[in-house]
Amino acid sequence: MNEQLSTVLMAGSVEARNPLTDQLYTVAQVAKVLHLPTTWIYERTRKNAIPYHKFGKYIRFTTSDLAEILVICSRGPRSEVIQVGRGE
Repeated sequence: MNEQLSTVLMAGSVEARNPLTDQLYTVAQVAKVLHLPTTWIYERTRKNAIPYHKFGKYIRFTTSDLAEILVICSRGPRSEVIQVGRGE
């Protein structure tokens, strides 16, 4: 992937970004980054359980979407999640 994606995911922050300048990722790329099967990603998009963008039959994710997925799927105290994400 790229440095911007790694930085945002490790920081665990969801901030307002300009979707026109955000990188777009495919389901396969997201599955690889999150170490999840593509079926998990497709199932969650069908249930509208995770943020995504649909262009006809194509599903895409922004960097902000990935960061938000991490927040949505996180468990436990938030301070621990953020500290682990920052490598502390």
